[in-house]
Amino acid sequence: MKGSNFDATQAQVVVSKDGREVAKLTPEKRTYIISTMPTTEAAIDPSLMRDVYVALGEPIADGSNQWALRIYVKPLIRWIWLGAIIMALGGLISMLDKRYRIKKLKLRC
Repeated sequence: MKGSNFDATQAQVVVSKDGREVAKLTPEKRTYIISTMPTTEAAIDPSLMRDVYVALGEPIADGSNQWALRIYVKPLIRWIWLGAIIMALGGLISMLDKRYRIKKLKLRC
């Protein structure tokens, strides 16, 4: 695959569970033309209960069409972000409580 400033090798990975297709992922290994620096573009299948990450590694042998893959399954990773959002909302709601506001002092002359 050719981009505007890079050449890429792309894999197509089908993720299945119990014989049922869950996702089609396309990780890439990109080489940028100017710097000739290779980078890995991971493919992610997000879900509320788990995330699947697939990253394309290096060719197993020179001139071979076989590549190493790194596959990670991260269960409940979205709940970390959901917990942070709930805590932020709790902080905002607590700021609206009148008991915690600074009272203005009336000056008498």
